Amino acid sequence: MPRLPTILAVALTLLAAGPASAWDPARAGRYGRGDYDSLDIGGQVQARGSVVTPQVATDTLRVRGRPVLGLREINAGDPQYAGGVVPDCTGPGIGTDAGPALRAAAAAWVAAGPGAVLRIPPGRYRLATAVDLNLNGQAGMVFDASDAILTPDRTAFRALDFHNGLEAVIKARFVEGGPFGGWSAPQPYPANYGNTAEAIEVGGQEAIRVSGITGYSVDLTAENYAGRLLRVARARSGEPTTGGIKGVIRTSRGSDLSKPRVGQSLFTDNGANPFTGFWGHLDGLHNNFDAYAPVWRDVNDVAVSYLDGAYAYTGPALQGVGVAKFGIAYVGDIDSNTNNIHLDFGPSPATGRLSNRLSIDQLTMLNAGNGLRINNPDPSARAADIRRLAMVGAGTVGGVNLAFGAAVTLVNAKGVAINSLIGEDYGDSLLAVTGAESDDIRVGLYAKGLTGNFAYIAPEVTGRVQISGRMSDPIPGRSVLVVGGNTPVRLDNLDIAASNGASLINITSASNRVRWVSGSKSGTAPLYADKPPAYVAPTVELP
Repeated sequence: MPRLPTILAVALTLLAAGPASAWDPARAGRYGRGDYDSLDIGGQVQARGSVVTPQVATDTLRVRGRPVLGLREINAGDPQYAGGVVPDCTGPGIGTDAGPALRAAAAAWVAAGPGAVLRIPPGRYRLATAVDLNLNGQAGMVFDASDAILTPDRTAFRALDFHNGLEAVIKARFVEGGPFGGWSAPQPYPANYGNTAEAIEVGGQEAIRVSGITGYSVDLTAENYAGRLLRVARARSGEPTTGGIKGVIRTSRGSDLSKPRVGQSLFTDNGANPFTGFWGHLDGLHNNFDAYAPVWRDVNDVAVSYLDGAYAYTGPALQGVGVAKFGIAYVGDIDSNTNNIHLDFGPSPATGRLSNRLSIDQLTMLNAGNGLRINNPDPSARAADIRRLAMVGAGTVGGVNLAFGAAVTLVNAKGVAINSLIGEDYGDSLLAVTGAESDDIRVGLYAKGLTGNFAYIAPEVTGRVQISGRMSDPIPGRSVLVVGGNTPVRLDNLDIAASNGASLINITSASNRVRWVSGSKSGTAPLYADKPPAYVAPTVELP
């Protein structure tokens, strides 16, 4: 049995062996309750929740024998890395370029092995040159600039390029910077971020690009940054598939309206290649009056729990997307384009690939322009299932008409169910169904006093349409429902009312196939503007 002095010497040796990393119960998972016998760290010991950090950069934490978390943290401000990043930036183009120091620190970071952390200390830093961040196929790499402010120059380049890794973490905040010609310029932004994937080639800028990383978490913020915050792109040859994003993205224009808006928060594409992978699931995408809205192109399995945004030129677009799911989505003003589309779900302009399976729990859209457009979705799958959709118009404000146009437009859409489609305050119409391929459309409509025809079914539509809900008080000369041809339309639990001289149902064909199965009509307005429905059930309550 060892003597007491020997035991004390061993204990003192352990305490002095190296700096200890505090035990974090939030990260400990199921191993945080005394399961220390399952941990080994490069052959070192674990004692009382603290880790004796080995001095070899490539040592890793092993859980049940598998490498999980590196122990090395690289401070980009350390002078050994090309002098270290210098927090002397006071605006775009001012200060010491952090690029050289970041490149040197990144080399040490990648050499440190899986799970290493590259941290940028607090302060504001100028980014004038591009930084390539090849993770060398390693897992768990962490880039943490959450306490720093990064300000790129106003030139066309990509600031940070992350690629070739697994389960990475990227945290960063960008304030100002990016090419911007000023609001008085004919084209304030050199690139149309809403439709241009390779924005740098036309004079734009990207703060971050992610490609060839499978499973990655982001916590990104941008304020008055005139470029594209995040580009998610196809993997390079030999690198892992791009996919599995999670986290939060926040953008803001701030209170000084003379400064630029964020150019765009997110653009995802797959080049000229149809895609079958898993894009990922963002917890939040928050855009406060960006110039261009997010774009998803040629990807599968897009999920966003909470989307709220307002934009200048375009609304969010899903192009050639297979399966898109939104929890709560709010798309506010698109204030510089009254002919906009608030949410566009259609084909990819790059590959022609068709979108399918849009799912939304709650969608609210605000003011001028058109709402949701489902344009030529893949006919082999359901187009959309939406629980509640509302569009709200504000009327004329400051001489500008902010009434909405069409809340929902369906073009050759098969398999659409909208439980509640609600028009509030000032607007033109709720629903337009067009295209000969449209079929299996089921919508509950709720509105009062809109200025156009509440629902319009084009003559070429031959598929089935079912309408329910409650609509009232169209203006004289308009109707709550217009059927332009011989579409088989079923009116089920449809209640309509008006006393202002407007007709309620306008059917143009004497050989129509409209069947009013249940519901009611009230008020003194004429029921039919032209032809009556082919069938009205005895249970329909008519005055």
